[in-house]
Amino acid sequence: MERNIVQRNLEEMYKANELASDFFHSCLTRTTYGKPAREYLASRGVTEQAIAEYKLGFAPPDWNKLSTALMGRGFSADALVRAGLAAVRSKGEGIFDRFRARIMFPITDGCDRVIGFGGRAIDRSEEVKYLNTPETPIFNKRYVLYGFERAMPRIRETGRVVVVEGFLDLVTTQSVAVPNAAASLGTAFTPEQAKRLARYASEIYFAYDSDAAGQNATIRAMATVQEMGLDVRVVHIPDGKDPDEFIRKNGPKAFKALLARARTFAEAREKTAV
Repeated sequence: MERNIVQRNLEEMYKANELASDFFHSCLTRTTYGKPAREYLASRGVTEQAIAEYKLGFAPPDWNKLSTALMGRGFSADALVRAGLAAVRSKGEGIFDRFRARIMFPITDGCDRVIGFGGRAIDRSEEVKYLNTPETPIFNKRYVLYGFERAMPRIRETGRVVVVEGFLDLVTTQSVAVPNAAASLGTAFTPEQAKRLARYASEIYFAYDSDAAGQNATIRAMATVQEMGLDVRVVHIPDGKDPDEFIRKNGPKAFKALLARARTFAEAREKTAV
C-alpha cells in the first residue's frame, strides 16, 4: 500500500510539472503577462522557433496564479509544495507560487518528463538572478544537465560534449553553434554530472563565463573530470563574455574556432594562477 502511495505521488509530481510547463509557455507566448519576457528574449536573439523548441515560458508576477490554476485542475496545495512549484506562507495560511516574474526553462529527464524548472529574473533589481526548483523526489540538480537529452545523440556520435553554465548559454550554443552542448545549472559542476557525461563522451570542453568566478569554477570542474581519465579542455572566451554573448556578437564559426583552440587542464590552471 505504501509503495502505491509513493508511486502515485511521483506520478502526480510529473503531471504537475508538465501542466506547469504548459501554463508558463502559454503565459509567455499568448498573454500580455509575457510581453516583457518576449521583448527581453528577442533582445537576446532568442527566436520564436527556439522558444517553441525549448518550450520556454514565463511565470506571471502574481503570488498565486499558477497555484490557483493547478488547484483548479484537482491538485492539492501539499502536492504543489512537494513538486517544488509552491511554498508555504510563513505567516497566515495557504501557499504561494515559488516562481514569479521569471523566464522559465523546463528541465526534463531521460524520459522527456518535466522534472523541474530554472527561472531567470528579468528585473535587474531582483537579488536572485536564477532560481531553480528545490530538491524533490524527482529533481536533484547534482545529477541534472539542462539540454542533455536533446544533445545526447550528437554527444554519442562525436564523443564530445561542451559544458556551459546558464540556460540562455545553452539555448544559444546548442541551437545555433554546437548541438552537443549541455548546461550544468550553474558553476558547481558535480561528480554525478561528470559520471553521466562519461557514459557518452570521452572529451569534455568547459565553456564557462570568462570572468574570475567562471574561470575558477572551470578549474574545479576540470579537476573533477580529469580524475575520471577523460580528455578535458577549457574554452577561453575573450573580453569577459559568456558563450551566449560571444556567439550573438561573433557568430557560430567564431565560437567553433574557440573550441579548436581550447586549453588543456595544465594550461588553463597556469593561466588562472597568473
